[in-house]
Amino acid sequence: GAVIYFDEHWKMNVKDDMLHWCYEVRGTAPCQPPVQAWAAYHFYGDSSYPVPTVARAADVELLAVSGVSGPARAVNGRYVQAGTHNEQPKYKNSSGAIIFFDGYWKMNDRDDVLAWRFAVKDTAAGSQPPSGEWASHWSFGAGQAPAHVRLNAGAGRAAEM
Repeated sequence: GAVIYFDEHWKMNVKDDMLHWCYEVRGTAPCQPPVQAWAAYHFYGDSSYPVPTVARAADVELLAVSGVSGPARAVNGRYVQAGTHNEQPKYKNSSGAIIFFDGYWKMNDRDDVLAWRFAVKDTAAGSQPPSGEWASHWSFGAGQAPAHVRLNAGAGRAAEM
């Protein structure tokens, strides 16, 4: 398998070999691999090939929401962990919508834990929101379809890292 390691600067090889490397990032701290695009090492190739980008496990998509239309459609999308709320993970998508635990799992179309658009009641606190249909808040009226939440495979392992 591939390897990322620090030896005077960050290096990456496509095989498990720490004597050679294909990509590098210079001028960064040795505590964690930098989260950015890496440069091709000059003996490996030229800049015409795409370079890899490293992401932290916490930046990996953990869950996805779909099926919402109308004013709350911002809740649709992919979520990554973005901090905590009430000692439970809080998740956020690229539109700023959040999923959080406050007595039960809730979802809002903006980063505001005092209100919510969808929820799943009768769920215990846990490191992950449950998959399935989440009911809309009563203020939506009877016409709003539920939000569909899907956990990605391996989400539990990524959330624990």
